[in-house]
Amino acid sequence: MKDLAAREGTGQVALTWTAPGDDGTKGTAAVYQVKWSELPIVESADHASKCNFWAAENVAGEPKPQQAGRVQTLIVEDLKPGAYYFALKTRDELNNESAMSNVIEVEIK
Repeated sequence: MKDLAAREGTGQVALTWTAPGDDGTKGTAAVYQVKWSELPIVESADHASKCNFWAAENVAGEPKPQQAGRVQTLIVEDLKPGAYYFALKTRDELNNESAMSNVIEVEIK
């Protein structure tokens, strides 16, 4: 999944992405894990200027995954002004984890 996108608002951001499947582009994944950080999110951080995906903060209220190919939306509210980075992963019913999505940066005013 490499189409994570954002639309900023006052104190909030609307994240959108295309639902991946359970097995590639078929079926339905089991869960999403959406993360945020004030530092760029990477799979494995090698110094203090980046944040490891699993060390980033959890975003509450991830939607239930839809069938592959459908657009998903998550509104993240109560954000203070500043820069935020977002990324997500999915897992299937056997707890197999996807690669990390693209990382997006948003500026809340």
